[in-house]
Amino acid sequence: MGSPGQRNRPSTPFAGFTTDNQGNPYFGFANNLNSNPATCSAESAAGAVQSDTSCEYDMYVVWSKDGGTTWDGGGGLIPGSAARAYRVNSVAERGTHWFPAIAAGDPGQVDVAYLRTSEILPTDAFGKANPGGCAGPGPANGNPANYPPPCPWNLYAAQSTTLTLSTGSATWTTTQITTTPMHIGDICNLGIFCLAPSSNRNLLDFIMETLDPSGCAHIAYADDNTVNKLRAANQTSGPCIIGHHHA
Repeated sequence: MGSPGQRNRPSTPFAGFTTDNQGNPYFGFANNLNSNPATCSAESAAGAVQSDTSCEYDMYVVWSKDGGTTWDGGGGLIPGSAARAYRVNSVAERGTHWFPAIAAGDPGQVDVAYLRTSEILPTDAFGKANPGGCAGPGPANGNPANYPPPCPWNLYAAQSTTLTLSTGSATWTTTQITTTPMHIGDICNLGIFCLAPSSNRNLLDFIMETLDPSGCAHIAYADDNTVNKLRAANQTSGPCIIGHHHA
């Protein structure tokens, strides 16, 4: 997969992993690939980061068509590593993209679920997400007074059936699944260090996706905004990704 380098960090310990029906591996991960940590940190502290889309976390996928020897066609710093990952969300889909879940069917055909808010999560000087960055402005919750409003999060599902093409040629179809946010506020990825009032562990860091025998997607996710329960989103239309696009 190669190294993300000093100017960008995955900065979240959660990545999705799966294999397709031929045993080829896939990873889904969030990364602020285009950010300059020093610039984004200063803008975050000043309350100006919302206007700098280079600071956002986007969703990416890498995969290997030869069982793990070469990733995305190679070309990276380490022999066989990816020179470039597949970007899942479009440039027009701005904000913070978090918590990938991934499932693959036939080689090059993959579904990715993730949580997204239109707000850009404030980051620190190392390019890492600030704890409580989506909890809303302070000072009562410990945040600066110029932080963005509490972030509304929705579940998204993306699909590509063209990862056999290059990273510049593959296409994605993305759908917003929830119409009412399934979470409002911070999504903390620091485990037991997620402390009130700016953070909580309501989502438990988990979102999962799998395929049924026909290749249709099923996503399990937590909703603590409307029902305080685990929900499931089930694909009922569109292409499924086993057996060459079963509907």
